[in-house]
Amino acid sequence: MKNKPVLVYLADLAHDYLPARQFVPLGIGYIASYANSVVGDSVEVRLFKSVEKLLDAVDDKRPDLVGFANYIWNYALTGFAGRKIKQAHPNLPIILGGPNIRTDEAGIADFLKNNEFIDVYCMFSGEISTAKIIQALNNRGPSERTADVVRSLDVEGCYTLRDGALAGKANTDKESDLDFVPSPFITGILDDFLDDGFIPILETNRGCPYSCSFCVWGISALNKLKKFSMKRIKAELSYVANSGRTYPQIVFADANFGILKRDVEISQHMRDLYDKTKCFSQVEMYWSKSAQDHMVDIGRILGHLTHTYIAFQS
Repeated sequence: MKNKPVLVYLADLAHDYLPARQFVPLGIGYIASYANSVVGDSVEVRLFKSVEKLLDAVDDKRPDLVGFANYIWNYALTGFAGRKIKQAHPNLPIILGGPNIRTDEAGIADFLKNNEFIDVYCMFSGEISTAKIIQALNNRGPSERTADVVRSLDVEGCYTLRDGALAGKANTDKESDLDFVPSPFITGILDDFLDDGFIPILETNRGCPYSCSFCVWGISALNKLKKFSMKRIKAELSYVANSGRTYPQIVFADANFGILKRDVEISQHMRDLYDKTKCFSQVEMYWSKSAQDHMVDIGRILGHLTHTYIAFQS
């Protein structure tokens, strides 16, 4: 008899009791789209930005796994939701991922000890490690999809506490072509958020070759530049722009937009989409920390759509 699909709730929480600029949950969208591509019909993933909607969903139908995106700006909100869920369902597995954690093992252990509701922390890019956890749960019956089982797994890139001691393995993901993660835009996973007026945020690459001490991108584990293909990037931007929706802006999450010469071509595609649709009025990005001539071309192409500036690493 085939097991029931693994029900997964992924949350990138933000306060929504007052009107505010809200972005689509891109990170957990990547995790969901990759999990769907690996596990197929054996997983059902639901995404949340609202803590109220997440808690209501857990009360309405207990999932097999809850995952949170952990950023400095939502750490307290995530802790509130995670502890509330764990109190109501002590053996419901809860995992976290995201940059709001020290990357040395002592720091990881301290974080887990101070946040007792977490069963497993997935370091750095979480698509592969989260999919492996879901696959492990899929191989078990619904009654065996427990926190104890998740804590017992040895998944590369994940850490947990066993008898108070840290157990886990560093993430040695060597994927350089990021197209192995299906687009959460093109697959429609983020459509509900776009319909609700959330702002599109996209990546064209990941990583940063610089080592600014104040920045999470400056750690050695993230210093290799990895890219999505130009075909993928253009398809995502076209999907967003040609959907019939309007947006106050479109945002690039790259650490260094303009670091690659191909960013001129991406900017031209953005400009062409704007001229055709007028569906957005601004493009926001974090410019490269290395001044290059083609960055001037990017500024000229986008014109009034962005603020062109030169940043330097010191």
